[in-house]
Amino acid sequence: MMDIVINVPTAQIDPEPFLVSESYAELHSAYYVSRKHRPDGIGIASLEDLKSYRLCGLAGNLYDSYGLKNHPVDSGATNYYALVGKLHSGRCDMFLEKQEVVAGLSDIDQELGKLFASEHLIGRTLPEDSPIGLHFAISKKSAQADAIIRAVNRFILGSRAEAAKTTKKRRRLPAPPPASP
Repeated sequence: MMDIVINVPTAQIDPEPFLVSESYAELHSAYYVSRKHRPDGIGIASLEDLKSYRLCGLAGNLYDSYGLKNHPVDSGATNYYALVGKLHSGRCDMFLEKQEVVAGLSDIDQELGKLFASEHLIGRTLPEDSPIGLHFAISKKSAQADAIIRAVNRFILGSRAEAAKTTKKRRRLPAPPPASP
């Protein structure tokens, strides 16, 4: 029996068998374009605009939440190096990914970080896309389900409060002095 599921996106939660935690993270979508093929990038004003372009993505990823349920997506890439390679070779116009995923992977893989920071890759925030919350889901069948969900939520809410205090402190700090010539 599965007692706890982590990284459950808000849209995929089935509250019937689970107690669902507060969101502990929010992910924001971006689209990435090859400057080699589109030097000025692509202007996307709405999710509907995505249907005008050839998209590629990672194997196993779904794009239904972007309104692309029946839109073909070349999802044969098995890693980000292959995905960016498809983009630069002109096999697609763009790919979609969460900004926080790109940032996290860039932090742990320097070569991938260089690839995403390359002058040949343009990344822009995807308009009209709501952030996706990530949650813990606790099986209602677990003997300790109520206690676990209370503890998890207490931790999440405490972490948010601490983060808010840190952000507020940073805003109050004086600006660093200008660099001397």
